[in-house]
Amino acid sequence: MDVRLLCPQAFDRVLHKTPSSFDVSVWEYLLPFTHGISTAIASPQAHRNPEEILAHLRVGKISVCHFVPSALKAFLTYASYADNQPDLPKVRMVITSGEALDSGVAQRCRTLLGVAVHNLYGPTEAAIDVTAHTVMDADRIIPIGAPVWNTRIYVVDRYGQPVPPGVPGTLLIAGCQVALGYVGQPELTAQRFRPRPGLSWRTNIRFWGSGVVAWWGVVLSGQVGWSG
Repeated sequence: MDVRLLCPQAFDRVLHKTPSSFDVSVWEYLLPFTHGISTAIASPQAHRNPEEILAHLRVGKISVCHFVPSALKAFLTYASYADNQPDLPKVRMVITSGEALDSGVAQRCRTLLGVAVHNLYGPTEAAIDVTAHTVMDADRIIPIGAPVWNTRIYVVDRYGQPVPPGVPGTLLIAGCQVALGYVGQPELTAQRFRPRPGLSWRTNIRFWGSGVVAWWGVVLSGQVGWSG
């Protein structure tokens, strides 16, 4: 995660509710240690229960919380039903990743909770996140965003050549967080982790080919959209 996006403050408190089997849990573990903020640990399986999440946010005075978009949708539905205007004055940002974020869900979250919403993307092969986008009023389709610090993103055609903005291609990721390969799967590693011919001027850099269809934004320059 690019913590410059979050700008953690001394008063922040993050809700740790992500199972350790999901890579998002890593920054929930580390953010309190790297930035001196406090953390509140949710009860086991609380991430599956909107009622428990709402209680944790209130009692723990949480300011930073992560949701998978489908879980966020369920939480917002419950929160608006349980209390027409949820009383969560401490929450200042919601982070989403793991699935495509629907603009309706994102805007509803901003309106109902009065928070900033940051949408992140990052596959397991390049943990934890490689792109980020802060949702704006005008967003009708939520992109996965711009590359975070120390990360390079390319969108290329079938020949490995970069494509212009607005043209779909394959998403490539390069940076220090790209994995070395798949354990015990040398053929798959060679297929997915390798330099690309069309980017021969970057032959010293290993890329991970995501297989994801993506495109550089035209209206939102420098932002990447994807097919989900």
